[in-house]
Order: sequence, then C-alpha cells, then structure tokens
Amino acid sequence: MNGLGWPPELPPAFQWIRAGLFFLYLGALSREDLRRRAIPLSLLAAGAAGGLLQAVLQLYFLENTLAAAWAAFWPGVLPGAGLLLLAKITKGAIGPGDGLCFITFAFWIRIVPLFTLLFTALCLSALTGLALMIFRKKSRTDRLPFLPFTMAAALCLFLFGEA
Repeated sequence: MNGLGWPPELPPAFQWIRAGLFFLYLGALSREDLRRRAIPLSLLAAGAAGGLLQAVLQLYFLENTLAAAWAAFWPGVLPGAGLLLLAKITKGAIGPGDGLCFITFAFWIRIVPLFTLLFTALCLSALTGLALMIFRKKSRTDRLPFLPFTMAAALCLFLFGEA
C-alpha cells in the first residue's frame, strides 16, 4: 500500500481513509476527463483542499512542522508545471487540466512517487494509443483523455508498488 510514497508510520486507518479519498478524487477527475475532456476548477479546488487537509492531519500524527510539509510540497509541483509547459508548447495538444491535476496531486503524493505516477501513466497511454493506431481505431491526431490512465497507474502503484 505504500507505492504512492505515503509515510508508513501513519496509523493504518488514516492510510486507508487517505487512499479512499485520493482515489475518489482521481476517479471524479477521470470521469470528467472522459465525459467532457475538461476538468472543472471547482473539482480541482476540492481536491487541493482535501489534499491540504490530509497533509495537516499527517503533520498532527507525525508531529512535524508546517514548514517541513510546505518544503516537501513545492518540489511536487514540478511534474504538473512540466505538463503545463508542454501544454503551452504543444498549443493545447496536451490539456492544461492534466498539469493542474498533477499540481493538486502534490498535496497527496511526494515528488518521487509523483514522477513514477506520471511516467507510468504516460507509458500506459502511449501503449494504448499505439495499439489503437495499429488496429486502426484511432489516428495519430486523435486525442486520448490522460487522467483515466493516471487512475490505472495509481491503482497499480498503490497495489503493487513500494516506496
């Protein structure tokens, strides 16, 4: 259960509640990405608020300082910032919502597992896109929603990964 980089010294009940909330959030994001190909800002704000709340609770359980948690958050913004930069460079071929989602994930997941999540999701989406092109179901210019692949990658990391 520690493939998403959550501290193992947290109480098990907190770990499971945290995982449930994170996957509920990621599931809602994936659903919106599939249905509308857009992520509502209200959903991003709710995910960021939930992530912030669980980070504060984690501080309570681990008795760390708020400054340490804040310092751990900022490097986690890098994957999302990279996706936002790619969205700008590719003129929207990559949606900016994906980058904003990964920025909110920085509240939930630390930097190394977050990069692992991004890389795993990229590999899953690339393999799916390649298979769809081989079987002539999609063309090279068709767009695939990215967050469902992120959901699949997070489940794989949660169930089978180790920090």
